[in-house]
Amino acid sequence: MALTQKIASLTPEQREKLGTVKDESALNAFVAETGIELTDEDKKEALAYFENGVMPMSDDDMDAVAGGGSKSNPEAEAKAKADGRTYNLPGGNFLCSCPHSNQWARSRTYVCDQTTCGTRYSIYSYDDIKCYKCNKTWASKQLVV
Repeated sequence: MALTQKIASLTPEQREKLGTVKDESALNAFVAETGIELTDEDKKEALAYFENGVMPMSDDDMDAVAGGGSKSNPEAEAKAKADGRTYNLPGGNFLCSCPHSNQWARSRTYVCDQTTCGTRYSIYSYDDIKCYKCNKTWASKQLVV
């Protein structure tokens, strides 16, 4: 398991405490306290992150920050189709912080086209939207494609 996955498996309180670690002895004390298994390579990588002040992010966190939708999610797609939702929402339209590959709607209706700064956009209305990661739902939403 990669270091980012190990850190993602920690509770928010443990991650916050991990962020205060500054040296190897403090990291060893944290490992002993939490029971997380870190290899010597993981420890070196973690200490390098701490020196730079940047914590590693999980893939889900990266998708949420980057807007997601760049890779398919077969599990969410299968659940959506079983529920009758066949339209995957377009990337760049944030309804929740989950990756867009988790967000599906039952119907999509063309609304209009707009041109902004020479770029043409289509606006669609999506109905009965559900995120298959956080389970949030929305009755409808107009989104730019």
